[in-house]
Amino acid sequence: MSSATHVSFWLTAFACALTAGRAAANQPEPPPLPGWSWSAALETGAGYRDNLLLSSTAEERSGFLHAAAELLLLRVPGQGLEAAFFLQAEGRRFWSGRTVHQEASAWLQGEPAWRPAPGWKWSLPVSAYHDDRVLDVSDTDVERLIAETRLVGLLGGPQVRWDFADRWHVEAQVAGDRVRHEDGVNDAEVVRGLFRLGWRPLPSWEAKVSFWQRERAYARRVQYSAAGRPLLGTRLRFAETEGEFSLAYRWGPGERWRTMGRLGGRRLDDNGSGYFAHREWRGEQQLEWADDHWKLRAEVGLRELAFGVQSVGLGIDPPARRRTELSGSLRVERQLAGDWSLIAHFSREHVRSNDPLGAYRVNEGLLALRRGWER
Repeated sequence: MSSATHVSFWLTAFACALTAGRAAANQPEPPPLPGWSWSAALETGAGYRDNLLLSSTAEERSGFLHAAAELLLLRVPGQGLEAAFFLQAEGRRFWSGRTVHQEASAWLQGEPAWRPAPGWKWSLPVSAYHDDRVLDVSDTDVERLIAETRLVGLLGGPQVRWDFADRWHVEAQVAGDRVRHEDGVNDAEVVRGLFRLGWRPLPSWEAKVSFWQRERAYARRVQYSAAGRPLLGTRLRFAETEGEFSLAYRWGPGERWRTMGRLGGRRLDDNGSGYFAHREWRGEQQLEWADDHWKLRAEVGLRELAFGVQSVGLGIDPPARRRTELSGSLRVERQLAGDWSLIAHFSREHVRSNDPLGAYRVNEGLLALRRGWER
């Protein structure tokens, strides 16, 4: 099914929900599933993006139609077995795009879990995903370019959590990820490990320290020399090490205010000359507020990348390639009658680089209507 068909489907479904929602209000509710709860939402709207190609020179602008759907199914936690299933799908149709006409994404996750004893949780998260959109792949690609990427993937692996000493918990996971691209060139197998330590000194405070290790093996990509030339007969592999510290806090009457900050870093190395190797530092801050009628969420982020081998320009000693990403967003949601709400969302991304071709700006605004169900 094409992305445009996805959009048409969700627009039609949402229009049907508008009519069916009122009729359903006068009908008896179906009996709930024993031990289960669920929620669902449909969303549709329109927006505008001023740089579809994430280009530094040839900006392509367009309005778009937006549609999205969510479904969450939970088995009530307790001693023994529990489960969670989440589905999210989103599609957009650009009506003035000359190169890009639509984008779509979908994410399906299931997590069966077992609590064998107080404080222990064993689970098996499994996720399937699809992505069809324009992405900036210059961090790990040979050419510093923007690509319209279509991929599917499957990610899963066992995870364990242990809550101890009342205020502490640890989590660990080993997972595999199989990624398939439409062009086949970037197909890869990924093995990843996670370790996380959490601490909640007070009910309103929570701190976490997380570490990830990833090994990515490409099926068809080859290594490159320090001068940027392909080394035939080789196979490219990446090794990534990542760490992050996060702190969350809730305050005010009814804990209506919430904030979360993250600081992290990542190191990527390849198994060749180090042509793709780089270091990353990042910081993010979120702020949320909600009452009975309004929900507000603001986010800002900063990401800095420094390459060791790749350089910019010509000469005897050209400077190493660097890149800085600044991003921000604001989302406002107003509760309307019943289960309806109106959403306004604005986001901005500004990428700066000492490589002129790697710098761009993109702004996006969206106004959407949302219908939710919960039981």
